Amino acid sequence: MKWVAQVLLLLHEAFDNGWYIHDSHAIIRQSQRGITDYDVEDAICADWPEGIKNYPNYWKGPAVLIRGVVHNRILHIFCTLDDPPLFVTCYRPDPKIWYPGFRRKRKCGHEMS
Repeated sequence: MKWVAQVLLLLHEAFDNGWYIHDSHAIIRQSQRGITDYDVEDAICADWPEGIKNYPNYWKGPAVLIRGVVHNRILHIFCTLDDPPLFVTCYRPDPKIWYPGFRRKRKCGHEMS
């Protein structure tokens, strides 16, 4: 799994240096969700990002869903593995859809009992 660490390091460096491209969808979603570029960059760069799901066949190229923390809250960031990466979207995961820790989705997305 050495390649996973290398990919995350490259993404960390790209976002830390502002070497990434915004997808128009990302700009819209960030505005709707009150998430700034600084939030996204901090979630990836302030600590070590965690790749929680790979999307090797994403139509815009291989991509990854990253779990990061900003302002003591979990943030999910979806981006391609291009050089530079394409930042597609971000969101604060919903506990009704994700298990605690926000690393795995619930099977049905039902509310917690």
